[in-house]
Amino acid sequence: MDKKEFLQKFRAALSGPVPAYIIEENVRYYDEYIEMQIRQGKREQDVLAELGDPRLLAKTVITTNKSAETAK
Repeated sequence: MDKKEFLQKFRAALSGPVPAYIIEENVRYYDEYIEMQIRQGKREQDVLAELGDPRLLAKTVITTNKSAETAK
């Protein structure tokens, strides 16, 4: 899997459960994070392996968003 596919799967997993602006913020964050790690000399595949499954990452974002909504 490459960065593009990772971000597509991440975006797809977030679609529905969270507002669009949360999706865009998180996709932008991880896109920039991956690029920063690559600029620092890491291989794209290694960065993606460290991040893990994009669906699991999305689940964490969804849970965090629900917790934030509940706290309001």
